[in-house]
Amino acid sequence: QDRNPVATPREDRVPADPKGFDEAVRREAARRAFRLVARDIRGSLDENPDHLKQLRRFLREGQITDTGDTASTALRGVTDRSVFFRKVGDRWYVQDRQRSESASAKEK
Repeated sequence: QDRNPVATPREDRVPADPKGFDEAVRREAARRAFRLVARDIRGSLDENPDHLKQLRRFLREGQITDTGDTASTALRGVTDRSVFFRKVGDRWYVQDRQRSESASAKEK
């Protein structure tokens, strides 16, 4: 792009300054990482369609317990599974676990 700036469209150019280059690399890495995670989740749900059905049931019928920066939802009559959430900043994220931390500690 330095040798022939006309050949590279402006939106595809990489910043020449180190700070701008580092920021461009971070943005691209985050974009690619998100695509990989989305692909993995999609593949998992394609392999296990019952998981998506269960998540929808938790959404429709679940009893939500909010404890500030964490929350969970449980179904009546289902004692071995729950869906757990954690708040980071202003956003909520689903945690990758099925049981409460206290229940997991009792098993060990």
